Amino acid sequence: MKKLLFLAALVGIIAFIARKATLDREEWEGLTEDELRNRLGERLPSQIPDDKREQITEKIVAKMKDRGAITDETIDIDEPIDLADSADAADSADTEVRAD
Repeated sequence: MKKLLFLAALVGIIAFIARKATLDREEWEGLTEDELRNRLGERLPSQIPDDKREQITEKIVAKMKDRGAITDETIDIDEPIDLADSADAADSADTEVRAD
């Protein structure tokens, strides 16, 4: 019984660590280069000299670019999306299916 409880606790801890790592990765992936640089600037300790901080940031940005974790462009949220066209297309598709 003790082994079973120990195994359950061990599996729970491993699952928690894996989930935390996944959430941390999702938090950093998909950022633009500027957002990544800003976030790194906030996270790196101020005791590190500025030139070293810049070198560290450059290395991290380069690695994330190689992995494809940085997006090149941001989505323009202010640009309106015309939903009427897509709704009309959906209505005509429904009409065609019902006509058959």
